Amino acid sequence: MTIDCNNIYKHTQMQPGSFLEGFALIYSFTELDVVSVYTAGHTEVEAFHTERVPVRRLVLPVTTGVVRDLMRQQRLQ
Repeated sequence: MTIDCNNIYKHTQMQPGSFLEGFALIYSFTELDVVSVYTAGHTEVEAFHTERVPVRRLVLPVTTGVVRDLMRQQRLQ
């Protein structure tokens, strides 16, 4: 799965080219292999950097909305 600029603009309903800053949080019951890819440039990519994200486990109460949503999605699959 890729989260790119077009995807971010679509989900935030911002005009493409607008400056945005923030974070993408992905919650999962299973361990994920995540690699961050950073690019910069104008008409072409001028800078490129990758970084492996270390495993981080969060303990959330079952009553948390995020946990309930994950459990509901898992049942639908």
